[in-house]
Amino acid sequence: MAYIKLGWGRATREASSDIRCGHITREEGVALTHKYDHEFPQKYLETFLKYLNITEKYFWEVLDRYRSKKIWHKVNGKWKRKVHVSNNSVHGEEPTIE
Repeated sequence: MAYIKLGWGRATREASSDIRCGHITREEGVALTHKYDHEFPQKYLETFLKYLNITEKYFWEVLDRYRSKKIWHKVNGKWKRKVHVSNNSVHGEEPTIE
């Protein structure tokens, strides 16, 4: 949920630590975050929704309440981060998340 609330997820956190420790290069870290940060654990969503006894629609409504407008904006009905780190620029392409 950090990805939705803060604009960065577990891959960013782990890659940052590995870069600081000298285990990977910045370029490798950026590639990992672009590949994995936006991933959503879809296979566990139904179990989670049943546990909380809520609908998927309500789940996304609650998450969107915590989504910062400073970080996110909607483009063609899909949420996109306004700015993100890239190997080429600060405003490169990245995956979307609904």
